[in-house]
Amino acid sequence: MRRLYALGAHGVIACVLTSALAAALLIGRVALSGGPLFLFLGWNLILAWVPLLAVLPLAALRGPSLRDRLLALPFLGVWLAFLPNAPYLLTDVQHLAERAPVPLWCDAVLLGAFAVAGLTLTAASVYASWRAIAQVYTPFLAHASLVAVGPLVGLGMYLGRFLRWNSWDLVTRPGLVLADILERVVDPLAHPRTWAVTALGAAITWVAWACLASVRATPPSRELADDA
Repeated sequence: MRRLYALGAHGVIACVLTSALAAALLIGRVALSGGPLFLFLGWNLILAWVPLLAVLPLAALRGPSLRDRLLALPFLGVWLAFLPNAPYLLTDVQHLAERAPVPLWCDAVLLGAFAVAGLTLTAASVYASWRAIAQVYTPFLAHASLVAVGPLVGLGMYLGRFLRWNSWDLVTRPGLVLADILERVVDPLAHPRTWAVTALGAAITWVAWACLASVRATPPSRELADDA
């Protein structure tokens, strides 16, 4: 029962339910249309689960110890690299269009369900990492990471949606990804869409975390103090 409560408190159960609803609607859409048009949403949803699955094991680390801090680093690296895939699901609404024989409102509900799943996964992933960093490192570093991760998520959303980079390109082609980023940093006024999407992604990330943190029975600051 305690383990079930912990999963619910971290938003995992909500993630499972919203993802299951989105998947069910996708299966129904494929059956209704007889075509695989929106199957890519399933793959995007899988990628959105990666950051949460990467950071949840860190709940077992109590810290602070050098061993736990070193052990947490690769998990946090995977979490950060794949985190933009969760709010990225919101951008799939650009695919909404009239496509017979499926009514427009059906596709609107489908894309909306995936957007809700993406928001839920964003909130749970960021919240779980925030708690883990506070436990393994310090509460100050947890809050600092929360501030920093927002713009990084927004930039990742832009790189994925408009430049078509993937999370694994950070490992397989880091030089090319970095070149695209530096081009926009050096001349920001020439790339207003980059920073608009970055700001939007940051806002989504922070609001998603705040929504999950606000429904906890114990205030986040008190909760971190109790865990220390």
